[in-house]
Amino acid sequence: MRVWGGIKGNAPGKVSSYVAAISNGDLLPFDGIASWSKVATAANPEEAAIFDARVSVSLSALQVLAAGPDAAYFPSLPSQNK
Repeated sequence: MRVWGGIKGNAPGKVSSYVAAISNGDLLPFDGIASWSKVATAANPEEAAIFDARVSVSLSALQVLAAGPDAAYFPSLPSQNK
């Protein structure tokens, strides 16, 4: 998961805690969504989706194109891209 998902900035054991929480059906906070959404998607691709900085920007851009000034923006997330 760390290599495939590019999850680099988490403390040791954090990804394991996401796996345990998702396996138990626990709700996770918005903080860390870019990491834990990748774990959730790997565990259940039929019901979960990745939400990271690229997805957030893409969804907001689609909103602007479709709704113009009435667009609903998605929250921006920090990116690891330089």
